[in-house]
Amino acid sequence: MGKVLVGLDRDDTINLNPDEDYGKQKNWKKILRIHPTVIEGIKLLNENGCIIVVASNQSGVARGLFPFERQWQINTEIDKIFNQYGAKVHSWQYCPFYGRSYAKSKGLIDEKNPWILDDDDPMLDLRKPAIGMLKKGVEELGLALEDFYKCFFVGDNITDVQTGLNAGGVGILIDMEKNYSHVQLINQKDPRQKLVKTFDQAAKLIVSIIQEDFE
Repeated sequence: MGKVLVGLDRDDTINLNPDEDYGKQKNWKKILRIHPTVIEGIKLLNENGCIIVVASNQSGVARGLFPFERQWQINTEIDKIFNQYGAKVHSWQYCPFYGRSYAKSKGLIDEKNPWILDDDDPMLDLRKPAIGMLKKGVEELGLALEDFYKCFFVGDNITDVQTGLNAGGVGILIDMEKNYSHVQLINQKDPRQKLVKTFDQAAKLIVSIIQEDFE
């Protein structure tokens, strides 16, 4: 069986995201909660040989909501929880950058902000739906995207679905019953785009697709 890459969003996919921009809260560690079925789903992916890369846009850094180091701290804390239950994430990636035009549209006009980059800066390739974080994650493992015969990306936002498509793979949206009308945003006739309700459903879907390829 060839290598399979599974990219995962973090906030509202792996962990609950109270009050949005998780990490801005002083008591972020105390309120950290993992979504139900996430650990079970990751272990299922592990058992089926998937390489897992978490890739998360973290614009709260550029917006001054929390320091750059906070994302590393959160990822480390979640990883500790996963390790306690035998769930393995192979690489943790996050993008703190905003493009200058987009930042201005959001009212961020501080020219000295180191996290706001010119629109043509290659570092913006890290920001989803671009696939720079996936590339960086597998490169740190001594691999390249071309080494994977199948790629998936799982998240709670249509941007995550597009990331999967941009990587030449499948995008899986977890609806989480947020009333975002995600069903209207996905082309249900496109087999590369999937909609599920829970993380473990996403993991089971990935495994079923893998297994179908080898039947």
